[in-house]
Amino acid sequence: MNNNKQRVLCFTLLASAFALPAHAQPIVWKTGNLSINPYGILDLNVQTGDFSNRAPAHTMVSDGNLQASRFGVKLDYALGDSGYALQAFGERGLVLRRLWKGGQVSTNRGYGAGVSGPFGSVAMGSLYMPIYWVFLDSDVALYGLSNMAAIMSLEHTTTLGKSGTGGFYDTTVRYRSPEVNGFSTEVGYSYGNSSIEHGPNQNRSSGFNVRYRNGFTKLGYGYNHHDSAPTETSSELYNQTTHVVSGNYQWGGVIWGANYVYSKRDTEARWFASAKMVNARIVLDEHNDLTFGLSHRIEAQGARAWAAHAGYIYSFNPNTQLYTYVSHINNNPHSTQGFSLLSEDYPSVAAGYDPWAGTLGIRWSF
Repeated sequence: MNNNKQRVLCFTLLASAFALPAHAQPIVWKTGNLSINPYGILDLNVQTGDFSNRAPAHTMVSDGNLQASRFGVKLDYALGDSGYALQAFGERGLVLRRLWKGGQVSTNRGYGAGVSGPFGSVAMGSLYMPIYWVFLDSDVALYGLSNMAAIMSLEHTTTLGKSGTGGFYDTTVRYRSPEVNGFSTEVGYSYGNSSIEHGPNQNRSSGFNVRYRNGFTKLGYGYNHHDSAPTETSSELYNQTTHVVSGNYQWGGVIWGANYVYSKRDTEARWFASAKMVNARIVLDEHNDLTFGLSHRIEAQGARAWAAHAGYIYSFNPNTQLYTYVSHINNNPHSTQGFSLLSEDYPSVAAGYDPWAGTLGIRWSF
């Protein structure tokens, strides 16, 4: 066994060992009116598949295939008995597979500070845009997004583009209303990281959502507008608007979720994309869940793609899960969609190529 394989095996065993004594309750330290809540996720897995036409089918160690690994701290300072509080958080992403590749393993995910009270909450920092939460509501699996990598990557990478739902947006100001009879709304504006060179309106985003939540029943609409800025690979400037409608409903022992996304840019080519997704979670008992998903994307220039997913999750407790699933993407002759959320190495494939993947992993949180 070479050194790389030894490091992989040792780290996987360590993660498994730490996972077993997981605590069901979050860690909260209190001193006076200040509450400190550290939290984190470790997710390691082995995945195999035919990821790209550029490489033969192979097996590799990866991470974040159920939920992205991270570490963060939340602070809450109560302002007496007024119902108001000051809040702050900071979160770093952990790319565990880079430990044995010698790369950077810590990446910024987001940070922010604000105040909450009977009016709702106001925050500023590097935050999600409001459309994100509508998109997330359509995922009925336990943790969101990456465990349906094939399904979500169809919508996330191209359909949503730079105005997409995932990721934190720099210099963002957000207002979130209180929930009244299950209804709430959120408004956000991101100044982005624009410079004078690109103009004051470039790389900025704005949007809002309206959501209804009642147990497993969720309905929502989200809107986002993004002004692009030049990049190292493109000098094109455009405005992109994105609409997301999502729903979530429990029928018997099955929880259903679905969304529809439409996005367009005001370029000369009139780029657009739309996608729809439906997924289901079958709750067998308190430990066992089955998940299924299907998604379809239509894009400008005739690109069409389908993705399918089937998975199984075994929960030792609320903090520790073993999971396995398989995913497949079908591209027509104009589509190049790869597993962008499963593996950062193969986000695209040759036009018409159909990748597939399977994974077995463990997730632990605190």
